[in-house]
Amino acid sequence: MTTRLSTYFFIVGFLFFYTPILLTAQTVLNPSCGTDMLNSQRLADEPVLRALHEVLEQTIYQQCNAPNQPLSRNGTVRTLPVVFHIIHNDGPENIAENRITTALEHLNAAFAHTGVYAQAGDGADVQIQFCLAQRTPNGLVTNGITRAKSLLTNMN
Repeated sequence: MTTRLSTYFFIVGFLFFYTPILLTAQTVLNPSCGTDMLNSQRLADEPVLRALHEVLEQTIYQQCNAPNQPLSRNGTVRTLPVVFHIIHNDGPENIAENRITTALEHLNAAFAHTGVYAQAGDGADVQIQFCLAQRTPNGLVTNGITRAKSLLTNMN
């Protein structure tokens, strides 16, 4: 009888003390992103940046609400330069350049809805392709791949 009673009190105590914790385990205390917070602060502090941001937002709004606007007005493919940042510790994570170019080819095929991606069903050529950047933002020559050595490469 005392064993049943102690088990009963244990269960009631557990539910009493841990139910609030379990019910709020997924509650986010601060749902905002740090980037959003910093961006909001910069927009508040810098009137020129705020004006540019408002013009950009208005342009995006107009483009989204324009009736019957095709993705590309003249049928040309837009090419976006990209940079691959390889973070490695001189191990297998320091991938070869040919693996990067293969990944870029797959990305372009997916955006063009060609190859294996065309067989995947519905999709469209969005008229965007990617290439390795040839210039840095400062105008210097680059191959579009940066490599940085770090001890923080284990993602397990």
